Amino acid sequence: PQGVTSTRKKAAAEPQIVTELLLDAEWNFSVPPQNVLILDKWQFVARDTEVGPDFGVGIPGQVNTWTTKFNVEHLPEIASLVFDDVEQNIPSHVGFLSRRRNMEIMVNGKPAPYLKPAQWQDKFNLSTDIANLLQEGENTIQVVTLSLLEPLQNLNEPVYLVGDFGVIDDKITLRPAYISGAFNEAGFPHFVGIATYRQTIELTAEIISGNQLMRDLGQVHDCCRILVNGVEIATRLWAPFEVDITSATK
Repeated sequence: PQGVTSTRKKAAAEPQIVTELLLDAEWNFSVPPQNVLILDKWQFVARDTEVGPDFGVGIPGQVNTWTTKFNVEHLPEIASLVFDDVEQNIPSHVGFLSRRRNMEIMVNGKPAPYLKPAQWQDKFNLSTDIANLLQEGENTIQVVTLSLLEPLQNLNEPVYLVGDFGVIDDKITLRPAYISGAFNEAGFPHFVGIATYRQTIELTAEIISGNQLMRDLGQVHDCCRILVNGVEIATRLWAPFEVDITSATK
């Protein structure tokens, strides 16, 4: 249990617990907007002759496709696909004349914007904004790689859907503002970064006066920084996750 303990110091004796307050299990929770859904299950079709003609590629050219699906229960305002270890360009020979790119990303049958340097995790990743291409219900992402003479692009790494949403059972949901327990079990299964748990409690003068206040954080994975009324009290990299908050309470 997480709570605040009020103790009274006695000379030559162990502190005596005067009051123990158990905090609400639900916390106001905030993270940067970059939550993530990992797209790592794709259906691959080599020499996809059904899709090739749609992009003006026939024999001796080649088109490969990767297709994946996911569900959206609540449409996010921010949503980008982030790719690692790919290049999107217009080849210098036949492709240049036709303005055909070597890689196209289709979202629900519509082309996504050209890939640009990503703002998430690694500046060498590439991303495209697909927020206005998503729909409630099932969504289909298809990556099409095209070649006449040049080497084909491949999806060697997972693709990441990054945005301001929650993820429950691999579905895009409304981002929760309040959670209880570990955030990876409450809508943020793949989140990496700094998350903030915040709660307001009322302390009486009787509890504060002449007593030492200890905050027990319970289980923490993996490290934490504790602030009380905007004052940084401690940083804990390992157990015990119990800190003296007396100086910052009021």
